[in-house]
Amino acid sequence: MAGRTWRAAAALALAGSLVPATAHAQLVPDLRGEVEENVLGIPRSGVVAPSEAGRTEPAPAAVPRARPPADEPDDGPAVITFDDTDPLDAAEDADTDSIDALIAASGAPDPDDPARFGRVEATGSVGPLARGTGSADENPFAPLGLRLGTFTVFTTLDLGVSHTRSQSTFENTGTTPLTYGTADSQGTFGEAALTLRGTSDWSRHALDWGFSGRLPVRLSGEAETEPTAQANAALRVDIDRETQLNLSGAYAYRKDDPGSAAVAIATDPLLFPGLGTVNDPVTQTLSGAAGLQRQAGPFSALAEINGERQVHGDATLTDGRTVSQDDLDYTRYGARLRGGYSISPVLTPFAEIEYSRRVMDVRPDPAGIDRNAVRYALRLGTAFDRGEKLSGEIALGYVHEDIADATLGDIGGLSVAGALNWSPRRETDVSAGLSTSTTTSGSAGVSGALVYAANLGITHRARADLELNGGLNVEYDDVVGAAEDEITVGGTLGATWWFNRFAGLTGRVSHERTFSDDPAEESSSTNAFVGVRLQR
Repeated sequence: MAGRTWRAAAALALAGSLVPATAHAQLVPDLRGEVEENVLGIPRSGVVAPSEAGRTEPAPAAVPRARPPADEPDDGPAVITFDDTDPLDAAEDADTDSIDALIAASGAPDPDDPARFGRVEATGSVGPLARGTGSADENPFAPLGLRLGTFTVFTTLDLGVSHTRSQSTFENTGTTPLTYGTADSQGTFGEAALTLRGTSDWSRHALDWGFSGRLPVRLSGEAETEPTAQANAALRVDIDRETQLNLSGAYAYRKDDPGSAAVAIATDPLLFPGLGTVNDPVTQTLSGAAGLQRQAGPFSALAEINGERQVHGDATLTDGRTVSQDDLDYTRYGARLRGGYSISPVLTPFAEIEYSRRVMDVRPDPAGIDRNAVRYALRLGTAFDRGEKLSGEIALGYVHEDIADATLGDIGGLSVAGALNWSPRRETDVSAGLSTSTTTSGSAGVSGALVYAANLGITHRARADLELNGGLNVEYDDVVGAAEDEITVGGTLGATWWFNRFAGLTGRVSHERTFSDDPAEESSSTNAFVGVRLQR
């Protein structure tokens, strides 16, 4: 009987609560429009709760009214009494389903159902969203990836046609004073570009790898554009909660103008007038690093060893001969130490020192110069992390490269390094990078250059099926020796319109220009591409 009494009391309390709740609902305006999905399961006037949809409940039965004795007039409602029985018990005996039906129709929790009363059903956990991706509902055109064992592999393939126009400046030999001319060239190419990216799904440790390559095939014209390819991999081994072993490797393939001392001698205009080169030799770079990282409270430390191997292909002369460029080949190995202290969950200042040696395969080179070198650098900076909205690091310092040959000046100057990932608004991602490096040279009297590079990339999803992107890069070569400094500026604008999750129409336009105090070193190039993009 106590249970029945409790049910009746709950029904009466519910009926009384509907009146002020209805009045209050009339005073509260709708916020941010009509919400179609009732995520909390709260019933609204005129709306059937999702859990009750498709089911018809009987209307609550009327509670029977007791008839008065025959000798008493029926002058209105009377209290129901059945000997020693509680009136509420009698009402429930008359129709035991009426209160249950009233509670069910109201959408209120059933007091006898512990699975519903006083508890909100848990939903699946929501983890951090990967930058630039989302669920199928948030981004219906995001790649799904292909499951291969414990890896998820994402692929992108661009197939289309590109057109290139190049302009370069050259010296008019035999003129006094020296004059310059301009050469224009154009070409149309069929082009294929493939990108692969794989990431592991392990409970411990992690392995990420990637590949990108571009292959142009000439259709018409005389302009030059070269294939490129690069691959990289990074392995994180979790030794314990505070210690990690990081292993990484990378490979790059490209073609570039010949620049070795052997080629410069073979094409000397005073000794061999009119002789030049007809190809862009291949340059291959293989690099790797192994580092041990440890976090102890607010303190962090990193010790790393690294190396790089660069090999250059042969140059072909206009008379058909080939000239080896092995005097440019080298091996570099070194080490890096970093220590940091977290002054807050957001900022971690650090200090970093670097040391490396470059060993040339041929020394001295054909010009009689020993280009072995020792490089060291010291940087102070800070890392910052505000989650997916903003993260990265910035460092300033000094770098110096001491070249073994006394006839060449050392390379040294300000060192700047940094990386930034920023999401200023939803569906917009910004990435930026700064770097400082040193390069060697094969020209007589030129030590090399201190190279400053900066890049900026922006991706914005204007609509679910339309993605816009743009990029800007600047490179400044601070040349040491008998050569002029150079500045190269390039920009790209592109867009992809998706037909569905797996295919879309893509296009881009890019332009690059090189400025120099030496007019013969100036050039510009414009490229336009249109095609289809396939992804998985």
